[in-house]
Order: sequence, then C-alpha cells, then structure tokens
Amino acid sequence: MYTPTHLPDTQAVTEFREKTSSVLRQIRRNDRPLLLTQNGKAAGVVLSPRAYASLADAAALANSIESVRRSLADAKSGRTRRAKDVLDDLDERVAKRKRRG
Repeated sequence: MYTPTHLPDTQAVTEFREKTSSVLRQIRRNDRPLLLTQNGKAAGVVLSPRAYASLADAAALANSIESVRRSLADAKSGRTRRAKDVLDDLDERVAKRKRRG
C-alpha cells in the first residue's frame, strides 16, 4: 500500500471526524495537505481549495505538454495529414452521401 512520506501533517480519521471544522480551518490557513490514516494506514488526503486548484492546474499543464509532445512526434514520424487534405476528404464523403440518398 502507498504511504506518502512527504506529508508532514497526519491525523487519524476518527480524530478528523471529531474536529472537522477546526481542522479544515487550519488546512485553509496553512495550505498544507493533511494525510488521514485508518488503522495506521494512509486512507486519504485533505487539501485546501487553493492547494487543490494549484494541483489541478499543474496536472492540466502536464497533460497539455504531453499532448504537444505526442503531436510533435506524430508530425516528425509522418503520422499527420494537411488540414486541406482532411477537409477535401470530408467534402468528398458528404458529396457521396448526398448522391446516394
């Protein structure tokens, strides 16, 4: 089981349940994640809204960068087509369907 070691704040789920409001205030204030444990094992992580947004933004940026890398690799290896050729093919397909039906 994965146990994050880089999270300094750890709390048992039962303690979190008893003090939810005050713990959430603290998390919003200090912007540090809280590792929740259950039976001594990692069970979840609580983040402030700001920390979550930052993490989501970083993930979106990483996905965009990876998409650009794949696109560049496709272009370099010849797995791409000119937009004009694609549009011409679509026009031809539409014309064939109109003639059929």
